[in-house]
Amino acid sequence: MSVSIRSAVKTFGKHAAVNHVSAEIADGEFFVILGASGCGKTTLLRMIAGLETLDSGEILINGRSVAGPGLHLPPEQRRVGMVFQSYALWPHMTVVDNVAFPVKAAGLGKRKAHDIAARQIEAVSLTGFEERKPSELSGGQRQRVALARCLAGNADTILMDEPLANLDPHLRSSMEEELAAFHKMAGATTLFITHDQREGMALADRIAVMENGRFLQVGAPDDIYRFPESEKVARFIGQSAIVPALYDGNGAAMIAGKTVPVETGDKTGRQARAVIRPADVTVDADGLAASIRTIVYRGGVWEARLTVDGVDEALPLVLDRKAKPGDAVPVTIRSAWLLPD
Repeated sequence: MSVSIRSAVKTFGKHAAVNHVSAEIADGEFFVILGASGCGKTTLLRMIAGLETLDSGEILINGRSVAGPGLHLPPEQRRVGMVFQSYALWPHMTVVDNVAFPVKAAGLGKRKAHDIAARQIEAVSLTGFEERKPSELSGGQRQRVALARCLAGNADTILMDEPLANLDPHLRSSMEEELAAFHKMAGATTLFITHDQREGMALADRIAVMENGRFLQVGAPDDIYRFPESEKVARFIGQSAIVPALYDGNGAAMIAGKTVPVETGDKTGRQARAVIRPADVTVDADGLAASIRTIVYRGGVWEARLTVDGVDEALPLVLDRKAKPGDAVPVTIRSAWLLPD
């Protein structure tokens, strides 16, 4: 494993910002920590970087303990690179000097540092911008400078603290593609924190959903979306309705008076809670009577919430045609996921 986090704890006063968090992150993995503001994800990242000390637990990077009882290696001895939300570039330095900075700090000469910086600047497609200052670059270009600096510093592990948060919405999508390409090219283990689930789902090999200092669930994006282990995870990731169901113990459940095929994990009792995603609901003239409660246009499709008799929560539905609140839309629930006991 590239990064091992073992029951890490960090408290501020009486508040446990990181509360016995454990994870094993594989070499070369793109690992996303996803959670709302204040959940502890930035504190955890800073602990891995060496910018915060642990109260208890242990962190290992490439098999070497860097933090633990009586041990705290400084950041410069951990071979990690960090991309901050603000990018943290030196405003008085040119692009090439910013990228060369960690190489010079490691004791290599100016010419060697600039040779290494030039290769990494080319790797992030910024050739021709070497002599510009950060103020002369776009947000996306500044981020690429920060990434090139990580590469130049020969970091084994790259830590990214909400690096897309300051970008315009239209730029964020293209930067997601660039980050994915950068990760593939660099091959470095990457820990990326964000509050944006769309971002996390697009980039991650695995996601850890974090709340109140703890990991609620860790898994591949598709698994977390399709098979949430708790109601909190189901509500945080994607759109859903969570409704009562009666499980027959054999792959089906009664929901709103209809038998619905279901998948389930560790489920034994008859009383259940069913997670229904938009793809689980289809328009069907012979289905349940339903009407549109709310509807929002999302560019080519309309995202609706439906009121259905016998269902105590509005069902999600994606329509390919324009509609308005109050319109009748009969539907069938064709599948669901039952939350574990």
